[in-house]
Amino acid sequence: MSLSFTNLDPQLQQILNNFSSLFDIRIAYYLSDGTETSIGKNQTISPYCTLLRQSLGYESTCLQLDDTKRKKAKETENIQSYICHGGCNEIIKPIFNDHDLLGFIMIGQTVTRPGIPDHIRKEAEKAGILHDLETTFEALPHFDNQKMKEIIQLFSELTDLVMLKNLIRHKELGPVREVIEYMKTKDHCIKLTDAARMVNMSESRLRHRFKVECGETFSHIRTSICMAKAWKLVEAGNDLSVREIAFQLGFQDELYFSKVYRNYFGCPPSKTDEFFIVENSEY
Repeated sequence: MSLSFTNLDPQLQQILNNFSSLFDIRIAYYLSDGTETSIGKNQTISPYCTLLRQSLGYESTCLQLDDTKRKKAKETENIQSYICHGGCNEIIKPIFNDHDLLGFIMIGQTVTRPGIPDHIRKEAEKAGILHDLETTFEALPHFDNQKMKEIIQLFSELTDLVMLKNLIRHKELGPVREVIEYMKTKDHCIKLTDAARMVNMSESRLRHRFKVECGETFSHIRTSICMAKAWKLVEAGNDLSVREIAFQLGFQDELYFSKVYRNYFGCPPSKTDEFFIVENSEY
């Protein structure tokens, strides 16, 4: 299911906020396609993870690992706990209604190990950012193994409560669903003006419907869908230039497209193929 089918109860956001406040742990709800939509206390990605992604080139590795674990969580219909390439604990639990996947809730960027993994340390030293990386690593929430297990158990029970109380459910969204499905199936990314015309609504009314029914703005959803397409085009290669990809997606300005792409993924489209994948151990 996609965002167009999903309705979030306000109580879900309160649960995410409370969990984040209690443990200083980043917690977020993701749609079934991996789109992040709700974050506890709007907590941003940690400076440590940002350095890994932007300065050491691990953006692609992070996204692909999370995608792999989401798929495994979906297949097993069970929680997945693992340690990422940077040594952080990551936990994903799928949310189902019967066997209908509604999305995932994830916690992460916590540590139970004493220091940065050796391979990361070597890369950071070579890049001249070891001191910054060590400083940001120490700033992450640290727990001993027993405490981490207790947090994971509480997290699992909370997600069970979310399912029991139907805080996430599918809902027919009428014109909003029509617009989202259109954006997902077409190559280009339409503007709000065109979307409003398509469903015979005013721009202000459609913008309001998106916010009320989806919990996100039209612009946020459009960018998420558009960047998902952009990533696939860049990863596929096919000898398309950045300019050609930008124009195919409806961007008239190549530089603006590159800026949006970098802000969303943490790297310019021209550098995507330089990222690499490393082995990750199970938690």
